[in-house]
Amino acid sequence: MSRRTSELAITSNILEQVIRDVENAGWPYLVTVQGSKVKKYFNDQGTEVAQDAKDITYFVEIDYSPLAYLSATNPSVDGLQQNLKRLVIRMAATSNPDYKFEGKNPALYKTFNHLVAKDRPQI
Repeated sequence: MSRRTSELAITSNILEQVIRDVENAGWPYLVTVQGSKVKKYFNDQGTEVAQDAKDITYFVEIDYSPLAYLSATNPSVDGLQQNLKRLVIRMAATSNPDYKFEGKNPALYKTFNHLVAKDRPQI
């Protein structure tokens, strides 16, 4: 029970850190990484480490590929929201820095969705 509680706390801290980093990076960063996947590595304390670190415990992939859709009032945009970005965060408890999420059973890792919005049109 203690180990499970510790794992939940660490994964929650990693998720909060990833989301905070994305939101602090700002809208221009989200536009430049659109369509790509960013990889991050963390140790058993939830501290980010380098890809070649010996103490990797968690592998995180941030997927900026999915488009964000909401009900559209203007049919010409087909529901695509220009002021909204969606990202999918996948997290696996693994020491393998080359871990691939594709083709794996989704029960082997955690998936989180996050939306980032800007409040005014880009100038």
